[in-house]
Amino acid sequence: MRVKIIKKNNYVNVLLILKINQMKTNFIEY
Repeated sequence: MRVKIIKKNNYVNVLLILKINQMKTNFIEY
């Protein structure tokens, strides 16, 4: 159970990091 929860959290964290990176690149482009 704990491992599954950690995996889910890691997946969400990766998505957040990707979104933040996209926003940063968009900000740099402007």
